[in-house]
Amino acid sequence: MIPEVDIFVGNYTIIDREVFELWVQGYSVNEAVSVLQHRGELGGWDQCLDLLTSDTCDHYRCFGMLEKLLLQPCKLAEEWTFQMDPSVQKMVIEKYYDIDDVVIREIIGKKLTGRTRKDLDDVSEKTGVLLRSCRRQFDNVKRIFKLVDELPGSIVSNIQCHFLLPLELAKKYAAIVFLIDNRFETSKRKLNYLSFEDFFHCAWTMMSKWTAVTSMPHSPDDTDLDRDFLMDLRDLKALLDREKEHRNVTLSHLRGKIPDRMCSEVETNFKGYSRGLINIACSLNNSRDLRDFFVDTVEKIVDPCKQARWKSSELETFLQVYSETGSGLDIMGSDPSLRITWERYISTMRVCVCQLYHS
Repeated sequence: MIPEVDIFVGNYTIIDREVFELWVQGYSVNEAVSVLQHRGELGGWDQCLDLLTSDTCDHYRCFGMLEKLLLQPCKLAEEWTFQMDPSVQKMVIEKYYDIDDVVIREIIGKKLTGRTRKDLDDVSEKTGVLLRSCRRQFDNVKRIFKLVDELPGSIVSNIQCHFLLPLELAKKYAAIVFLIDNRFETSKRKLNYLSFEDFFHCAWTMMSKWTAVTSMPHSPDDTDLDRDFLMDLRDLKALLDREKEHRNVTLSHLRGKIPDRMCSEVETNFKGYSRGLINIACSLNNSRDLRDFFVDTVEKIVDPCKQARWKSSELETFLQVYSETGSGLDIMGSDPSLRITWERYISTMRVCVCQLYHS
């Protein structure tokens, strides 16, 4: 008599999240085993160390084969060799494309070349992130940049479509592409205090306000700055002829909203603040000056404000009133296009100046 035997056959790939995270972070097998052992994975049974090592090696071999598909995440759902639940697929893709802000801060100021990749040892030493992880992040940025730079349409939508990333992570990559594509200077010593988060917020605001899609919703690319807008910014020089009027109206609106000592600061140094903002605007049509946007903003506006010891809330109030009173000048009423250009420019500068000042 043949006994009954229940047999279960499964073909789903099992991903150990903890081991996968160690692999993504750049740990070798031995380093990963050491971390797992330290976390109490063996439960005090030292004789199981060989088993833990063997299991970790098996996971790493699986991840190594899986990595080829992660380079093109859309293929992961179609692959029969690595069948996973949708939730596991989502986790694997998101973890593989996750970034360390400190690493990306070092990458955005450099060209995505083989030479830069070879110099990632310095980035690893400076940030404390393992070299393998630095290389993974660099390669991911380069891969995404190369693909979406050639595609029309929303860069965030393209990143989500081709790499299946969650919205917030896709927005970070979009900002990275924008910063690199427009070759913004981020490596100067004066900017060392800024984090990637600072550049991200500024870049995202610029993409929302200053790119071609802002004025032309069906524009093929939202990483290209609107060149017509940059040329129109030169017309803001007309505000310099209304400087005294602008100062007086700004002061009248500020009184009672900020301390008297800061009102006196505005009255004394209004010319410096206003000309700094307007001169930056008038120079952005020049490629070199555009690349130096962050350097100029820090030098001409942020540093003087820090020297004057503005509180963040006071500075935000001043910039809000300054922009609103500028929009209300007679010259703006007689030239609506100039007012639109001013508001499009100054709304972004308010965000950028406050973000760079807060850091």
